[in-house]
Amino acid sequence: MPIRLVTLDCANTLLRGSWDPVGFALWAAQEAGLCLPKRAGTTYGELLKRHYPTILEANKTADYKLVQREYVKIGRLWLAELDVNPDIAEDVVVASERLLLGPLFEPFEDTVTTLQALRERGIRLAVVSNWDASLPLVLAAHGLNEYFQDVFASLVVDAEKPDPKMIHLAMASAGAIPEETIHIGDDPVDDLGAARNAGVTGILLNRLGPRASAREADDSPLTITNLAEFLSRIP
Repeated sequence: MPIRLVTLDCANTLLRGSWDPVGFALWAAQEAGLCLPKRAGTTYGELLKRHYPTILEANKTADYKLVQREYVKIGRLWLAELDVNPDIAEDVVVASERLLLGPLFEPFEDTVTTLQALRERGIRLAVVSNWDASLPLVLAAHGLNEYFQDVFASLVVDAEKPDPKMIHLAMASAGAIPEETIHIGDDPVDDLGAARNAGVTGILLNRLGPRASAREADDSPLTITNLAEFLSRIP
């Protein structure tokens, strides 16, 4: 049966980069001109854990400006505990958005060419990623949004892979059935698990070297080392 829909993970699949919330906050603070004490990372981690439910609720609105306002509130508490002017928190959040939409992530060399080739074949594309409400903005910042009919972020839909909800939403939007759908991602548990739970073919993209046994997540997964390789595997 022809492939009608391909869903793709984002980080380490489409974009090179990783997310460490504490390290990212410290980076943004540095970009905002702050020199914080050594306890800053531990303090931020504790505050983030305590206030994370409000971050989750804000993400469900899909309004990233609302999410950023919650981060400003956390930032004010953070800086106050560090004996730093809390009014600078807004500058830190502005710096964080600049980093998020800039140097934190970058497309892999084969990302755009593969997406173009898939689109030319008439295959519908969707992003399904364990991410927050910033996902459409990050894709747009790197010129990738135009290739996708749908973008689903776990914190927005309130379901993280390996839960299959995002793949189900993509299939419903495309009018595709499992036999017509392929999911590609770099995580042998989250991505292959979500594909299996959705009843679709899962392909493991192994860009970074083995992180776990793929056979622990799937009996016989297809593994590729780059997105371009996928093109040769489909009719």
